[in-house]
Amino acid sequence: MTNLYLPIEKLKNVGTRNAPRLHRLGVKTLKDLLWHLPVRYDDYSETVPISDISPDQKVNIQGEVVKITTKGIFPRLRRGFGGQARRMFITDAIIKDLSGAVKAVWFNQPFIENQLPEGAFVSLAGKVKTGKNGTYLSSPTYERIGPTTNNQQPTIGLKHTKGLVPVYPETEGITSKYLRFLVKPLLSDLRLNDPVPEEILKKHGFPSLTEAVKEVHFPLSEKKAKTAKERLAFDDLMLFQIKALLERRKMNQLKSVPISYNEELVKSFIASLPFELTKDQKIAAWEILKDLEKKYPMNRLMEGDVGSGKTVVALIAAYQTAPRRLK
Repeated sequence: MTNLYLPIEKLKNVGTRNAPRLHRLGVKTLKDLLWHLPVRYDDYSETVPISDISPDQKVNIQGEVVKITTKGIFPRLRRGFGGQARRMFITDAIIKDLSGAVKAVWFNQPFIENQLPEGAFVSLAGKVKTGKNGTYLSSPTYERIGPTTNNQQPTIGLKHTKGLVPVYPETEGITSKYLRFLVKPLLSDLRLNDPVPEEILKKHGFPSLTEAVKEVHFPLSEKKAKTAKERLAFDDLMLFQIKALLERRKMNQLKSVPISYNEELVKSFIASLPFELTKDQKIAAWEILKDLEKKYPMNRLMEGDVGSGKTVVALIAAYQTAPRRLK
């Protein structure tokens, strides 16, 4: 079984630098990481031919890097501002598939030129924009892949640019890409102890806990993602209910003074009211009065809109109790 309580700093590729950043997200153990769930998914299920892309689309394209260059520029300082201009790097790449070519642009990431040399095949995912020099992909996420085969690129193992790509709650220094980088390797060997009996899972159509955690991070479809989230939500509600039952059991073991129901006293009080009780008020009052007869403390929450009569119900219980306590 997977050790869910392994400190996050013990995980490969975390270390002392990123551990405090993860802590800010509430991620201190392996379980915290696996239960740090996506807030949404970017759908890159379909690989789009470059000739078919259009502005404002979020797309996945795959092709060959035929040209890539990086240049440094010094932005002009605004008049009246002192200090030294900070150098900016712009990396331009031309990506080509069998249908056409498109430019990809990255800012202040000069290392990309070494990671995506000319001749490399890449999978890119990002937003298509248009400018004075035409259509381009703005700072797309990238992954190296193998060469084309009949215009079909390999997708096995892609975690940032293909399929339903999870987007997580982030903090400074911790991006969704980094979180995917941490989570994806853990899922292949994930083995979790499932507290829910198999017959309950079958009844509700839920996957096992292991499959639910895998599917919630990297689902094969929107439907599977929805089912996985429902399974994890079911676990939360089940644990909450179990805790409530345990608290009730502890409450029932305490001792209390039984308050016998005094029908004549209660009817007299109700008759003195300048209005007639509603059906719901009568039911609430009756259930509270029956609770007061028990040998252990009452544990009940009464709720209702403003003006629904909560106070008068509480007064009935107080009126029933006061004479008994004064004896």
